[in-house]
Amino acid sequence: MRRFLAVLMALSVILTLCACSGSNTEKRRKCGLYVTVEATDVYTVSFGTDSGSESCTPAKGDAFKSGEVVHFDPAGTHAEKKASYVIDYTVCVYDKDMEILAVASFSDDFGNMAKINITVTEDHHIVYSGESVSCGGSVIVDINDSAPEAGITVAVPTVYIADRQDAAQKIARIQQAMTEASGQKQAAASRLRVLREMERDYAGYQQAVKQVLLHACGNAG
Repeated sequence: MRRFLAVLMALSVILTLCACSGSNTEKRRKCGLYVTVEATDVYTVSFGTDSGSESCTPAKGDAFKSGEVVHFDPAGTHAEKKASYVIDYTVCVYDKDMEILAVASFSDDFGNMAKINITVTEDHHIVYSGESVSCGGSVIVDINDSAPEAGITVAVPTVYIADRQDAAQKIARIQQAMTEASGQKQAAASRLRVLREMERDYAGYQQAVKQVLLHACGNAG
């Protein structure tokens, strides 16, 4: 479904492509969605919802420079209100030939002058930035990475008092989802470790049986 939505966004991007630059985005109000592009082969960043999409590409038609920021302001006048204004949206990035490099969907509250930070990583993952998600100027949750087991990265939130009850409830849901995802990853890692140990033990057992058979054949001869 996300891939289909990305294709529709690509068609829309081709028809409505506009140029932008980091300096222009900084002149806009300090709320909305900020997409930091770390990959150096991204030529277009698009933002889409059920009601439409918009896109951004560097003014000279080159790829985005690493660290360049693209700003989208989807909430309009709703951003200035204290009421919650949740938007389900998709961010998609494209290469020079308008081939999809990555696509990811999110759901965030853009009310009360919220600022959402997202990063397009060098290996084309679209993720929340390791920065604070702010709402109305107050920190809601600060996300940091930790690695409790080798090969597993878990996002650990530090929660502060939210300005609104609905925001606090949303944080609780996010924490629960992250805890469940972390448990699933750790369980998968444990199963993989057991399977590798079984594989190693089986290889040793197989080698031992082979040696016994060879020894028996030698004694028979």
